[in-house]
Amino acid sequence: MLCSLSLVLCGLLAGTRADPGGLLRLGMDIMNHEVQSAMEESHILEKMAAEASNPQPGGKAIKGLSNMKVKDVLEPVITLNFVPGVGISQCVSTGMTITGKSFTGGNMEINVVLNITATDRLLQDEEAGTPVFRSEGCEVILVSVKTNLPNNKAINKFVDSTLRKVLPGLMCPAIDAVLEYVNKKWAKLTDPMPVDKMGTVKYALTSPPATTASHIQVDFSPVVQLQEGQLIQLATDGSLPEFPEGSAKDSQLLLSATFLTAELALLQKSLEVKLKDKR
Repeated sequence: MLCSLSLVLCGLLAGTRADPGGLLRLGMDIMNHEVQSAMEESHILEKMAAEASNPQPGGKAIKGLSNMKVKDVLEPVITLNFVPGVGISQCVSTGMTITGKSFTGGNMEINVVLNITATDRLLQDEEAGTPVFRSEGCEVILVSVKTNLPNNKAINKFVDSTLRKVLPGLMCPAIDAVLEYVNKKWAKLTDPMPVDKMGTVKYALTSPPATTASHIQVDFSPVVQLQEGQLIQLATDGSLPEFPEGSAKDSQLLLSATFLTAELALLQKSLEVKLKDKR
């Protein structure tokens, strides 16, 4: 439930003035889950490999290499870390086999293990007003390279040149595609959510999301509307809850009385209860 609510609140309407509703801390548990799910569900590395193996007409050829194919892509291992004030640093460890005809005329096979690193900066979409991630500074770092070609200076130079030309164009777009996949999932959750048949609730940021060394924090407030279209007025003197010192690094959610009162107001008829504000 917390994971679903976290996704909803990551797709909040940003920059809207609203009464305090609660605090959400997105820990690395949820961020790992969402990025890993996006990588698996999109099959982006396999798609990039297929595109590289079937170049489009007019595409730039690699000197000394023909009939290039990319296959046997290893399952990626993703490591994320929070970067205070920026967003998230991402490292994707994977591997693959690159085959083709080399300039020597023989069949070439290069087995590569590599790391793809990038910084995922947390921004706000100017048009939609929703939080989005954008990658910066993508680099491909070779961990190991094995080839069936002879070991000499000319061949080593050819292999190094081939990898430098192939890998960045193949791997870095995969990082962008995964973030786009995550952003699209979150963007779908900005619509009002029905609460039974009584009305809808949507959420608004009360301040921009902030990244610390252990989490992304989101301050939010509900906008509650009855089925007939009438907005439920929220108390304006509610105080925002605070996380206790030394709280856990996993994702956490704190809700204020203002938030709960607004939710219960929608269900008042079906619950047949009367709400009283006791100080």
